[in-house]
Amino acid sequence: MLKIIQCSAEEFSYRINDRKLICFGAGRYLDRFEHEPFFICPELIIDNNQMGYRTVSGRIIPIVHPDSLHREEIEKSVLIITVAGYREVVEQLDSMNQFDGLECYIPYPFFFHGDATQFHRHVFNNNALRWSKHFQIRERHIESYHAGSKAPDDISEIMSDSGIVSLEVHSCGDELSEDHWAIKRMNMEWNNIEGMIPADGIVFLQHPIYQRQVRRYETLKKLKNKGVRFVVFVHDYERLRGESYNDYMIREEDFIQDLADVIIIHNERMREMFIHYGYCENYLICLGMFDYLSEGKKPVQHCYSKDVIIAGNLSVQKNPHLDMLQRLDSLLFHLYGPNYSGNSDATNVVYHSTETPEVLPNILPDGFGLVWGGDSLDTCSGYAGEYLRYNNPHKLSLYLAAGLPVIVWDEAAVAAFVKEQKLGLIVHSLYELPELLDSISEEQYLKYAESAREVGIQLRNGEYTIKAIREAEKRLEVLKHGN
Repeated sequence: MLKIIQCSAEEFSYRINDRKLICFGAGRYLDRFEHEPFFICPELIIDNNQMGYRTVSGRIIPIVHPDSLHREEIEKSVLIITVAGYREVVEQLDSMNQFDGLECYIPYPFFFHGDATQFHRHVFNNNALRWSKHFQIRERHIESYHAGSKAPDDISEIMSDSGIVSLEVHSCGDELSEDHWAIKRMNMEWNNIEGMIPADGIVFLQHPIYQRQVRRYETLKKLKNKGVRFVVFVHDYERLRGESYNDYMIREEDFIQDLADVIIIHNERMREMFIHYGYCENYLICLGMFDYLSEGKKPVQHCYSKDVIIAGNLSVQKNPHLDMLQRLDSLLFHLYGPNYSGNSDATNVVYHSTETPEVLPNILPDGFGLVWGGDSLDTCSGYAGEYLRYNNPHKLSLYLAAGLPVIVWDEAAVAAFVKEQKLGLIVHSLYELPELLDSISEEQYLKYAESAREVGIQLRNGEYTIKAIREAEKRLEVLKHGN
């Protein structure tokens, strides 16, 4: 299937940049496109009825039939549909393997009716879930190619691939006035959303939203009052984490508690805390693990190594223990990620680079992935360390998607999962590592790595998210009938 991208005309121009553009349609909509301020001259034109050449912006551009194209000719290109009957074009190209996954833009009407005006596919493949009235409302990041947005981006992509209609809205800063264009755009987006979702619809949200969204509360309450049901994926819960538990987050978490019909949280320990905070037990579903989409469906196979890998936000201010690794001088640490300013004199620490989250699982070296937090090597502590008692850290998913065995704190919520699945080592203190790693044979390491690889395949294919969505659908039906 084509990868339909919803965005404004301005963002289209930014996203295309120097990439090769292909137009579908050689008629009057191409003429119109040629005179738009966001015009970019295509390298190729596809058309079902015309063949040959046509002049566009003073250049002679070939026109070919879609059947004549091979995947290798177009896989690094971007498609824009310049015909009125765009739905028929999308259905045609969805059925052709060479266009599978090709990034596609539909300027008319979407560039002129807001980013939340959503193209609906009417036919999905047999593996798609039954989502004729299922929607997700997705926060659109100005910059979405950083690790902080990886987990919500992956869940959104998995839902979209399953046939759930994606409606995107922008966020903006609190300093903007009501007549600012970004505020007006957001109002239009929420107006479109309110009008599109039927009374018997199901809406998937992701929590938390850290930036302002005008009319969000108002629109979601209206949808709730007319009968729409809500499923919420929880990424972080500040009442447990504590680091950013301010008035805004208190209001946000109270709102979600009132709005949600089903809440998908990390694990059983987090579930216990939600019940303690007054959430209804029947509303709660455990995700189990955050999926991690990456290039390729299978992790690489790793060889025996006692090295330790640390990936993620390497800010020493957030995790002061990173500046203490030289004390474990018999171990070699490999660090990947942004914001590292640690001890440059540490001879047992190798800082590699910052890589995109999608590429990172395929380049991590052999060894064990470390999940740790806080200001001590003795135990996990501080905001980051204490939060490990309740959450599923996304870096655990990264390591497993890479096929790496892991090392986790024995009081972390994920320790039970690591032990049950035989994914690696469980320690109370990092000072235990030198002796413990010396005791691990090559045979034992490879067993851990094989278990990690099996889980990693599931994460790369979105299996935990799909399972949670199906469970949420079943739970909604049970709650609907009062059982």
